[in-house]
Amino acid sequence: RADKVIGKSLDADITITATGEDYTALAACEDDLAEIMIVSRAKLVKGAGSESAVSVEVTPASGHKCDRCWMFTDDGEATEDGGWLCGRCRATL
Repeated sequence: RADKVIGKSLDADITITATGEDYTALAACEDDLAEIMIVSRAKLVKGAGSESAVSVEVTPASGHKCDRCWMFTDDGEATEDGGWLCGRCRATL
């Protein structure tokens, strides 16, 4: 954020590398990590080693920005007015 590469948290994709008990705890909620961290995508990677450790890599989000929820996704459809809706928002509407 300080370098003005990422403005809002939803403008980010993150990769979490974890080991040991930290990996086990994060794996239990892996499907919800993006929502918990308030980012567009979160990927969990099991690191080498048995001691608990966590590192996070942040990159600009890829894909299209949904006009409704502001998350960046690859699934979705263009709207009639030239916007974009992700699959989740399209199903809701």
